[in-house]
Amino acid sequence: MPRPHLDHIAVRFRRTLTPSQRRAIADRCHLLPFSGRHHVPGEDFALLAVAPTADPRRTRHARSVAALSKHPDVAGIALVHRHNGVRYFATDRVWLETAGGINSARVRKVLGRGARILETVEGREFLVQLPPGADPAATCVRLAKLPSVRYAEPDFVVLGRKHSSQSALEARSATGQFCVRVTRTTAVWKLFRGNAGITVAILDDGVMAEHPDLRSCLTANADATGGRGAPHPKPWDSHGTGCAGLAVGTNRVRRGVKGVAAGSSLMAVRVGYTPTRDGDYLCKTAWIRRGIDWAWQHGADVISMSFGGGPRSAPVVKALERARRRGRGGKGCVLVAAAGNAADPGEPVEFPGSLPFVLAVGATNRKDQPQTKIDRTSIWVSNSGPEVNIGAPGVNNYTCTIPDPDEGETDLNDPGFSGTSAATPLVAGAAALVLSVDPDLTEAEVRALLCDTADKIGPAPYHGGRNDQVGTGRLNVLAAVRSARRPH
Repeated sequence: MPRPHLDHIAVRFRRTLTPSQRRAIADRCHLLPFSGRHHVPGEDFALLAVAPTADPRRTRHARSVAALSKHPDVAGIALVHRHNGVRYFATDRVWLETAGGINSARVRKVLGRGARILETVEGREFLVQLPPGADPAATCVRLAKLPSVRYAEPDFVVLGRKHSSQSALEARSATGQFCVRVTRTTAVWKLFRGNAGITVAILDDGVMAEHPDLRSCLTANADATGGRGAPHPKPWDSHGTGCAGLAVGTNRVRRGVKGVAAGSSLMAVRVGYTPTRDGDYLCKTAWIRRGIDWAWQHGADVISMSFGGGPRSAPVVKALERARRRGRGGKGCVLVAAAGNAADPGEPVEFPGSLPFVLAVGATNRKDQPQTKIDRTSIWVSNSGPEVNIGAPGVNNYTCTIPDPDEGETDLNDPGFSGTSAATPLVAGAAALVLSVDPDLTEAEVRALLCDTADKIGPAPYHGGRNDQVGTGRLNVLAAVRSARRPH
C-alpha cells in the first residue's frame, strides 16, 4: 500500500462556508492559507499544504489531520499519496464489479441510503456516489469481503504531469525530424503511407482540431472529462496536440510536421486537462476508463497513452482488457503507453505501461542511446524495468503545438517535445503503419512484430534479447513494415 504524502491533505469543507471562513479553518488546523487555486475542479475537495514547523513531518501531518477531524465545518478528509511527482487521493465515489445476478437495486441496498449509481459498465461494473459521511476506504474493505463483489476501490483524482519534459538546453531547429530519420520512417514514406481506414486514438488533454497538420486527418474528437461537445484545449494543454503530430501529422504547411503514420486517421479523446496556466494536470480514474471504452467502441485501431504515474486501477485495467480483446472486431486494439519520466535513474515503469499486454515505450536520446543519464542536455531519465518493451526517440522531437499569443508564441510547431510522451506516439504510428499493411494482424502480433524488428542499440547489454532500458531495442519502422508485408 502507498504511504501518505505528509506535506498535503485533501480537505472537504462544508459548501456553505465562505473563502474567509475556509482560510480561518486552515489556519486553526495548521495548514497554509487557503485560496481558490487550491480547489480541485469538479470536486468538493481542496488540496492544502501542511504548515512547516520545526516538528517532524509525520508529527505535523498527524496534528493537522486530528484538528480537521474534530472541526464541525470539515465534511471530509482524504489522505494524499505521491509517487514520482504525481499526487492522488480517493474521492467519495467507489468502483465495484459484481458477480452475475447482482443488479443496481441490490448495489444501492448494499451501500446504504443515499448511495447513487453514477455509471454502469456492461451491467457489472458500477461507479457509485457514497452517502454523505461514508468512508471510501472502509467501504471498499467491507465490499471486498462480499462474495458477490469481485473488486471494490475508490475513484481517484490524480494531480500531476504528463510524461513530457523539457531539455536543459535550447532545442535545435528540427526541420529534418531526427526521430523519423533514425527510425527509418523516411525510407518507408518513399514506398508506403498510412491507410485512412486505420485510426490512432490519442488519449490525452485534447487536440487542437484546427491545426493545419491535423485537421484533415481528425475523424473523431471526444471529451471523457464530462465536457459537452468537442474539447478545445488551452495553449498550455498542447501535450495531446504534440503526440498527435508525431503519430499522424500530415505536413500540409511549410515546415510542417509529418507523423509516422501520415495518411492514417486521428481520434482525439480528452481524459484530463490543466485547469489553469500554472496548475496541475487533472485526471480521474473514471475519465480514463470512459476514454478507453469510447475509443475502442468508436473504431480505434491503436490507442496511444502518454500518461501514467497514478495508482493501478481495476476499472482502467478492465477497460484496457476490453479494448485488447474486443476492439477491431475481436482482433484487439494495439495499446501503447509511456514508460514514464523520472528525476533519478531506476524508477519502475508506471501504470498503465506496467501491464503485460500494453506496449511500454522507453525513450532514447539524440545519440541513439537509452535516455538514462541526467546531464547538461537533459533533466530527466526514462523509467526502466522488465516491463519496457521497446524504445523510441524522445529528446527534442519536432511536432505540432498550440500557439499561445498571451505568451508571445505564434508558432504552430515545437522543436523540443521530449520525454517518453514523445516516444510513445512514434510507436503508435508504427503500429498504425503495420496495420495499414496487414489489417488482419491481431494486437499481439503487431506488438511482437514491432519488438522483433527493433534495432539493438548500445551501450547497455541485452540478455535474452532485451534489456530494461529499451526492451528489445529502438524502433525500426522500415523493418517493421517490411516484416508485415511478408507472407505469414
